[in-house]
Amino acid sequence: RVESSEFNLTLTDELYLFSSLDLISAQWMGSFGKNLRENSTLFLATLILAL
Repeated sequence: RVESSEFNLTLTDELYLFSSLDLISAQWMGSFGKNLRENSTLFLATLILAL
């Protein structure tokens, strides 16, 4: 019974860790995607002006 409670605690900690990582990576990818879109628009504008 002690082993199972320790296992449950470990499992909960892992799930919490994974959900935190998912949240952080989602926020990072969101800002990264936004920057990427802005940069690609800027890149296309520069390319059009260069032509």
